[in-house]
Order: sequence, then C-alpha cells, then structure tokens
Amino acid sequence: MVILTNFPPPTEGIRHQQDNTAAVIDQKELGNGTIFIAESRLSWRGVDGSGFSLEYKSINLHAVSRDLSAFRSECLYLMLDGKILEDEEMPANGNGNESDESEEENAITELRFVPSDKGALSAMYQAMKECQLLHPDPQSTDSEAEEEESEFYNTADGLDHLTTHGTATLQHIDSILEAGQGDAQQQRSNGNTEPMDQGQFDDAEMEG
Repeated sequence: MVILTNFPPPTEGIRHQQDNTAAVIDQKELGNGTIFIAESRLSWRGVDGSGFSLEYKSINLHAVSRDLSAFRSECLYLMLDGKILEDEEMPANGNGNESDESEEENAITELRFVPSDKGALSAMYQAMKECQLLHPDPQSTDSEAEEEESEFYNTADGLDHLTTHGTATLQHIDSILEAGQGDAQQQRSNGNTEPMDQGQFDDAEMEG
C-alpha cells in the first residue's frame, strides 16, 4: 500500500535523481515531483513535500514505455504485485472476504514515472536495473543452473513454464510495450528473465 507522507529525500546511494517527474499510480495522478533511484529503495517526492518509497523486492517489472496508445506520454513503467493504493481509494466490493483475497492475490498495480525530459528515460531505466541487481529475489537463487537454461522465454515452448497468471501478465505487458516501438526496454526485476528488443541485446553485448 502506498501512503503519501512527508519525508526527507534520500541522501545516500542515489544512482539517479530526476526532477520534474510526474507519478501516476494506475489512473491516479499524484502530480509533479522528483524521483530518487537509490541503492536502498525507490522514492518519489512531490513538490508539496509528500511522497512514497518502495522496496525493490515489491517491483515485479520495470520498463521504458514509448507506446502513446497505451499511455499519454513516454514513461518509466513499473508493475507491482498487489494493489498499493490506500483502502479508501479502492472501489468497494461486496462479494465477501474470500473474493477480496482472491482478487488481491492476482492484482497488480501499474506505476508510471513521467519526466518532463524524455531523454532521461534511458538513464532512469539503467539506474533501476543496477539497483534491482543489488536486491535479488532469494527464490531465484534456489536453482541457478535451471535459471540459466531458461533465462529467456522468447519461444512458444518457453511460455509453457509460465503459470496462468504469469501468462496473463505477459500478455498485458505485451499490450503496453509494443514490439514495434523499437527502443522499448523491459526487465523482469526480481528474476533473471529479461525480455528485450534487439537494441537492448546490442547494449548487453557492448557491456559484456
């Protein structure tokens, strides 16, 4: 759950700081502010001093989205497990606790950071990637050899490894990050699966 509070911005381990960056949680506009991509956590602070922080383990995926048919502006797109808006902002559901728990288990939250300088998106993505690597998912290290064999799921056979919810999530991502956008970048944050476009593979080869 995200609760907007007043807090001082982080001062240590900041990999990237971007002013004039709007935050949007699902369809809720939080206004303009500053994003701090630090080694410990991701923070955003609005111009009024209120903001929020997220632990990297709560971030399921981050990507650069340039698809203007999916959102009004190019942005840094994050997908988080569960619904993180405050309870009073969530629509009422009268189907009982059992239904609520089921929906909560399969729910996701879409978080978008929209900098006024769209040229900063690649640097924001790279900083997120570097910080995410500092917080690996413990479950992802249980079977290192198996992960290396199935690092990229780019074929129909690879999709067999996904759960029903995972397949639905992948389809949702594909609908937002169109392959035709050319320089769209994706990273599965809490694991080793990193679907990318060809340009991102080129970057990886240069880094190696």
